[in-house]
Amino acid sequence: MNDWLIMVFLGGGNDLTPFAQNLLDEAMRVESSDRVAVVAELHPQLTTEQTLRGRIFKGKNEMRPIGVRNDDVAAIIDFVDDSMEMYKARHRTLVLWDHGNGWQNVDVFEEVVDATEIRRQQLGTTGQSPNLLVKDLRELLDETRDIAVVAFDACLMSMIEVAFQLRDRAQFMVASQHLLPAERGWPYEALLRTMTSNPRMEPEELTRATIDTFSGSYNGSDDAVTLTGLRLSAEVDRAVAAIDSLSAALLEAIHASDHANGTVRDEVIDARLHAQSFGNPEYIDIVSFCDEIRKRLPRLSRSTDLVRTAIARLVVRHTRSSSAIVSRANGVSIYFPNVVPEATIVESYADLDFANPFYCRWAGFLKVIVEGMNVHAVEKMMAAAQKSPILNCDCAKALSQPDPSASPVSAPSPSPQPSRAISAPSPTRSRSPRGARARGGRRSA
Repeated sequence: MNDWLIMVFLGGGNDLTPFAQNLLDEAMRVESSDRVAVVAELHPQLTTEQTLRGRIFKGKNEMRPIGVRNDDVAAIIDFVDDSMEMYKARHRTLVLWDHGNGWQNVDVFEEVVDATEIRRQQLGTTGQSPNLLVKDLRELLDETRDIAVVAFDACLMSMIEVAFQLRDRAQFMVASQHLLPAERGWPYEALLRTMTSNPRMEPEELTRATIDTFSGSYNGSDDAVTLTGLRLSAEVDRAVAAIDSLSAALLEAIHASDHANGTVRDEVIDARLHAQSFGNPEYIDIVSFCDEIRKRLPRLSRSTDLVRTAIARLVVRHTRSSSAIVSRANGVSIYFPNVVPEATIVESYADLDFANPFYCRWAGFLKVIVEGMNVHAVEKMMAAAQKSPILNCDCAKALSQPDPSASPVSAPSPSPQPSRAISAPSPTRSRSPRGARARGGRRSA
């Protein structure tokens, strides 16, 4: 029996497919091991070509045509089931390699409007887009089970919404808050060498090793990159409960301020404006946002500190490059659209578990700040879903209390206001380090 089975699903079917060979070449440079099995499935750029699947060895691969396939949930389940049947192992990792756009999907075919319709026409289908939605990932992991680490070699996937959707369906998740260079991506050769030299490592060790290896490969690089390892255990629930508590505190402060012609609403919008954002400007770093709130609304420091502590416990390991573009990335992003005239929340956000007020009131908070709704109107809307009031309630008190055994996260020292302001989203191409197309982009709502 192998110690590890590494399953790499190369979604492709788009402009990334030419870069897939780089990954396979790296894997074939690593000495073969009878303790670590590496299998891959490659979907071609043209939908009329056959998908390839098989094991990878040093200097060769056994990938064979298996017919024309869609890169959808059913295809991934079939790949995982077949791999797990062929190669028994103590632990299993599933790597999903493709475009990424956070909670919105794991396959951004294009960043411009009508992208999903273009993709449907290519496949000769109608109805739901073949993009792998985050809500589908839970179904995927329900079906496959026994995955120790689910890893996204895709842009923008390290989000609290994604982690909460996948809670308890794997032990750990590895993902990036920012974009990834298409031509470079993850250092598979170095990572596989680490694994084959220490095949007995446990899932948390592999998670840490992945982050450290990635960090080393970009040391001294000008690329703006990040990578985070997250626990998909009770730590996710605690983090969501802490964000829920912060959401309630913000709603109550806004409610009181609105009645007194106060400025809390404006302070929150300014905090969002100055928080760390990423390749999709609607995604911000949750800890960075808490730091900005703490500076403007110090009376909410207990709520912001609870979030900082919960995120610190959720994150196994995090790295960011020296680029100023990601200088305040702390490992976990959250959805917070730019507050501009006529801004709206993407409708499908409501489909996520995280957006359900039974778990968290962040989506209600966004309704108030982004869409300008009255707090009481949002209160009624959410109360209908969760059967409890919003204002003046202590949400999930037991979960949001920090673990006494954990070291507290100290509040940051004041820092100068950043000069990088967030502009309103536009359907432009994502920044691509060193001229290569980055695997991520703006996706029109």
